[in-house]
Amino acid sequence: MPNVPVVSIVIIFLNADKFLSDAVDSVLAQTFDNWELFLVDDGSTDRSTAIAHSYAERFPEKIRYLEHEGHVNKGMSASRNLGIAQARGEFVALLDADDIWFPDKLHTQVAILTTHPEAAMVAAPAMNWYADGAKQIQPMTLTPGVLAPGAWIPKILEKDDNTAGPSSVLIRTRALREVGGFEASFKGPLMVFEDQVTWFKMTLASPVYFHPEPVILYRIHAESCCVSTPSELQLSGRIVLYARLADFIRNSKGPAAKRGILLAMVRARVGELLLKTEPSHRNTASSLDSSGSVDRLRLGMAMSAVLMLGRLSKGKAITLFQKIFGVLNVAYHDGPVSSAKTLPRLVFSATRSVVR
Repeated sequence: MPNVPVVSIVIIFLNADKFLSDAVDSVLAQTFDNWELFLVDDGSTDRSTAIAHSYAERFPEKIRYLEHEGHVNKGMSASRNLGIAQARGEFVALLDADDIWFPDKLHTQVAILTTHPEAAMVAAPAMNWYADGAKQIQPMTLTPGVLAPGAWIPKILEKDDNTAGPSSVLIRTRALREVGGFEASFKGPLMVFEDQVTWFKMTLASPVYFHPEPVILYRIHAESCCVSTPSELQLSGRIVLYARLADFIRNSKGPAAKRGILLAMVRARVGELLLKTEPSHRNTASSLDSSGSVDRLRLGMAMSAVLMLGRLSKGKAITLFQKIFGVLNVAYHDGPVSSAKTLPRLVFSATRSVVR
């Protein structure tokens, strides 16, 4: 690979022999061809290792095979980081082994980041592809164009569908390395959120561009981690995700007022989640979290008071947390003054309705 590519592509795979060739072929079909591809094996025991080697042998100038020492399994984030460490391109593109890029994916996204040098990454929706062959565009509700640092977070906290999948983004290599790459500790049940936790770091550090047109086929099947991870573990994993986000916000460098609102929004979501789960979920979250974020997580006086009200009426307390989140969401965009005036009144009136 003597020439420096513009894009470094990382495909991670684990026992993906049913899908891997489709993913690689979609890279080979790109209209933008100034790329290098790293096929990162996360300890496969099926034919996917041989498939990856065959592509590397057929296209040695473009494709390399990588694996962890000893062919061990280290998880999705550690595998992405292995490829990112080798990247020589200005941009990093990620493709999961069960997804397929549209032919103009790279051409479209490279053009966007070239036109918008202030943006550290471009995100886009997926075309969800179901087992019965049905297709549906991921319903993201972000405003097209450049999102200011941190502005993606309220939208992701609103609903998971506002999270772009790894296969749908293009990232500046330098910016991704500056935030430490992907979170290798998000493995096992936490892998469901390994994209969200990384996008939180990226958006806090830099502007992000949202492109509203889908650029990939996102294959939804029973073996994907989002489907195969038990819902109970996903609840615990979400507590870890929000706790880690709270740490990121506290350590970020944005305007203090904006950071304060974001932190309050996270606390409102955590409070709602705690009311919808059992104490065992938080215990499981603590055991899954190697950073100590869950144990450091505090709701603050106002949110803790709402949580206590949940002992009298869990449903009303959940509604109150949702209303608080809505007020904070408006305040994030309109300014902290509106929340300073509205939030105490909302908490007071809602508290009275719960106590009655």
